[in-house]
Amino acid sequence: MNLIGQFGVGFYSAFLVANKVQVFSKQAGEPGYIWESQSVDKFNINEWASDQPLQRGSTVKLFLKQDALEFASESRLRSLIQKYSEFVHFPIELQASKTVSKEVELEEEEAAEGENHEDLDENAEKKKKTKTVSEQVVEWEQINVNKAIWTRDRTEITAEEYNNFYKSYTKDNQDPLFYNHFRGEGEVDFNSLLYIPKTADWNQINEYYNKQSNIKLYVRRVLIQDTFDDIVPKYLNFIRGVIDSDDLPLNVNRESLQQNKILKTISKKITKKILDMITELSKNKEDYKEFWKLYSRQIKMGLLESEPNKDKLLKLIRFKSSTH
Repeated sequence: MNLIGQFGVGFYSAFLVANKVQVFSKQAGEPGYIWESQSVDKFNINEWASDQPLQRGSTVKLFLKQDALEFASESRLRSLIQKYSEFVHFPIELQASKTVSKEVELEEEEAAEGENHEDLDENAEKKKKTKTVSEQVVEWEQINVNKAIWTRDRTEITAEEYNNFYKSYTKDNQDPLFYNHFRGEGEVDFNSLLYIPKTADWNQINEYYNKQSNIKLYVRRVLIQDTFDDIVPKYLNFIRGVIDSDDLPLNVNRESLQQNKILKTISKKITKKILDMITELSKNKEDYKEFWKLYSRQIKMGLLESEPNKDKLLKLIRFKSSTH
């Protein structure tokens, strides 16, 4: 029950981009069959010819619509896999072309042209002459090589691994200021890994009410949504990270997400954990001084906007003083 694909949503989506879909399926040592359909309400099943190259397993073939030819582009497919399926456990490979250099032996005429006969030692061993040429090759490349670090036990993960994941995931070239990795349990179970960036976005205050959350939602490591309006309060939209839950359905859509009771429970727990994370950071005077310089206005906005968390936020407020 924890496998993706139980709802058929992915297969249905094939008809959004294809006029016709064929599924070749064969068990080793048994006849193979072809399922074919040009719409969602009719299909044919036929035994396939023995000259098909597939020995066993299944192959899905899409005949793309004219307005969907972008999905035959290597770069487009790569970007989609990296965005939505980067952390799926199963390897996803793309047939990609690349240029490689290799040494090849010169033809006799070429070798003769480059030979200096005056310096030729008759007793010296004649070496084969080669040249470097570029060649276009096509091979299978696994795209989803990153691992979902948040699914591992935090006692087994080093600070360097947390920092490296942050930089790879966010494309930030700096280590985070602070991070928190935890598992939420109870009414809903989920894993989460949250980071406080060391550099604030330049427009974080000017775009305060328009800025969306930097926390991405995954269901069984499949990206469901990367922008939210209310996963965390506006004043915490500088936090980056991931939430991954097995309790949300994979066929959830954007509209139902906003009304989903499970998501509201996650939101409440995430907000509490973020405030706990900032409270923990405040115990280190120097690190919190840096945090306050970056995000003081957000905390003050939270004090104005968040009545339920007012007491926690009050303890995080700092003012300049003549005392040390």
